[in-house]
Amino acid sequence: MTQFTPRRPLSIFLALVTMVAMLVGPTRQALAIDIPVDCDGGDSLQVAIDSAGVGDRLLVTGTCTENILIDGKNH
Repeated sequence: MTQFTPRRPLSIFLALVTMVAMLVGPTRQALAIDIPVDCDGGDSLQVAIDSAGVGDRLLVTGTCTENILIDGKNH
């Protein structure tokens, strides 16, 4: 007679791994922000670049006349 081996623990484990992946996966994208920069209003584009993180967007308005340096940013 063939012995039946329950696979329930494996199913529970896979379900938990899937749930953790769904929660952890999009975390950084969810934390990305839009950073408004109004160059005509006196905002510094360089300060915005320096404070931006991975996934953040700079929303620039006005005319920026400063020299900027984009260095050491992870893509």
